[in-house]
Amino acid sequence: MKSLGFSFEKDEIESKLHQARELLPRLFDQMTIFDEPAAEYQYRNFLSKNGPEIVFGGIFDHLGFDAIPNQLFKDLVISELFYPGSKKRLLDYLHDHNRQEVSLENIFHFLDKLQSQYKHQTEEICFTYYEKLVRNKTGNESYRIIPLHFDKKLAKGPRKKETGKSKKQNFRVMHLGVLTGKNGFPIAYDLFEETPDAKCLLETLEKYEKRFMISLPVIIAPSGLLSKVTMEALVEKEIPFISGVRLKRENEKIRQEIEQLTIIEGQVAKFKKQDKTKLLVHYSMIQAKKDSTAREKKLKRLEKRLDEGLVSMHSINRRGFNRYLKLEKDNSVSIDYKKIASERKWDGLTAYVTNTQFPSARIPGIGPELKQMWETFRIERSDLKIKPGYQKVKERIEAMNNISFVSYALLKELEHILHKRAPEISIQKAIKQINGIKEIPHSLPKGHTQNQKMKTNEIQRKILTWVKY
Repeated sequence: MKSLGFSFEKDEIESKLHQARELLPRLFDQMTIFDEPAAEYQYRNFLSKNGPEIVFGGIFDHLGFDAIPNQLFKDLVISELFYPGSKKRLLDYLHDHNRQEVSLENIFHFLDKLQSQYKHQTEEICFTYYEKLVRNKTGNESYRIIPLHFDKKLAKGPRKKETGKSKKQNFRVMHLGVLTGKNGFPIAYDLFEETPDAKCLLETLEKYEKRFMISLPVIIAPSGLLSKVTMEALVEKEIPFISGVRLKRENEKIRQEIEQLTIIEGQVAKFKKQDKTKLLVHYSMIQAKKDSTAREKKLKRLEKRLDEGLVSMHSINRRGFNRYLKLEKDNSVSIDYKKIASERKWDGLTAYVTNTQFPSARIPGIGPELKQMWETFRIERSDLKIKPGYQKVKERIEAMNNISFVSYALLKELEHILHKRAPEISIQKAIKQINGIKEIPHSLPKGHTQNQKMKTNEIQRKILTWVKY
């Protein structure tokens, strides 16, 4: 007996039936019990591939995720890198590339049970590969925390359009913690429904310390996530951390020192704080240009509103650019240009507070890494929606995190290859080139097909060579 697989999809069942008709006479020297296929029968091509499938499919298998016997999981992971919108776009992706069609209900049903089936396995696969990557020399791992925003409403029925404070209250923030290696490769992750405090973080880190036999990871968080109380508790418990901070919220003495600071591109200035931590200030010309451009755009928008009479004395508050408004003696409202000019001193400056001996030169790179991680793990609200309501939002979030976790691992592996082979090629440029790689299927006798790559450029040929495991 020989099995060709099983399926619940009509097209794939017909494909397996056609393969069985051809295979049976070769296995047994006897007449087939099946009817001869009709001459007009078209064998549908399930094997045509595009760039994302060729490149990231190869990386997917190389990392060891092919141990998960589910093609839909692989499709979801790869499509998340190129089509991170609604899962309806996954259906378009499969259809456009002549792959098997899956119903939207089957995708959502798979997502709802994904977390319980594959989370532990994906983490073990990632750690096994990470050990090979660093040749079993683990150390300098970090635990990065990023916020996730999504709809808080769980009620059934159509969504109502809301504005102001009511709209803001309908969005809830959960926090995702990702354990990464010293090269940024993801190892494991957790989802926190509330902002994690020092006790919760310590329990999580100790769990990974015992599970993977590694040293205590360094906590890395964006500004505003770790409260002052949490950071004081981390210092007391001697838990290493690096957190972004808002410079303007520092005490008057430190602010004055920073204003008088002369700092050049790429330089890091250090300030000792009273709570056994140190403040690291970094300057970037690129960031300074972005800050200046953003401020000028907001200033023009505020000037336009002022000219149109849309700004009154009730608009003066500390929110956004309204903090640059001032009230004149005749009760008219004007813009405080002196205050805006003083803001230019802070352009291009980013700051981090830490209690570690982490190399100062490496810390400024944490911000872009957190941003890249947030963009990879972001969850579209349409991914959480289940008609007629939002019955399983938590399961959907956990499933999307699992998919994004594996997608991020593929992305970091490609980044590692590019850094080793061609540092001048950015990850964004590589993804754009990969998306342009196509294969055209050719029909052969007896319903078979053969794929032929379309003409590729030099960068595409290099990438295909590098990922040919």
